[in-house]
Amino acid sequence: MRKLTLALSSFVAGVLCMFALGNHASTLLQPRVFAQGAAIRVEGAVPVVPPLRDNVNVGNVFNGGKYLPDGLASNGDTFNNVTFEYGGGAYKLENATVSGTVNIRLIGAAANTAEFLNKFGLIGCPTAKPTPKTPRPNDPTIMQAKMTTAFHGDIVSPFGQKK
Repeated sequence: MRKLTLALSSFVAGVLCMFALGNHASTLLQPRVFAQGAAIRVEGAVPVVPPLRDNVNVGNVFNGGKYLPDGLASNGDTFNNVTFEYGGGAYKLENATVSGTVNIRLIGAAANTAEFLNKFGLIGCPTAKPTPKTPRPNDPTIMQAKMTTAFHGDIVSPFGQKK
């Protein structure tokens, strides 16, 4: 009984002190003000882009379907009505020909980057609303472009360049 009385009286004393002194939040929960240029960094959170390896396509023709350029190099490939599914990795499309309707689906780190830039209004530009004649994909991760003329040339990521 003595222990219960001591515990109850300690609790009551604590409650009375809280009312008398006020309720203070922990300093860990209070917002911090950082000096200019300071940053919070979480080690290992930034994705690492591995360099290109010796995975090379030469002279292939892709009609429809998906093409995943991450980690691949190609030379002389032709892409017609293709969906490029890109995740942010290194790529090299040398001497490529791209024509028809091109869909680009961003996945992984590339999708995160696009969404981050979009939130700050840095992606896209004001355009007229699409007419019913030009349907848009229902998937918001897809961007679509209609090639008016075929493109021929190099498309290389910064990490796909030889140093």
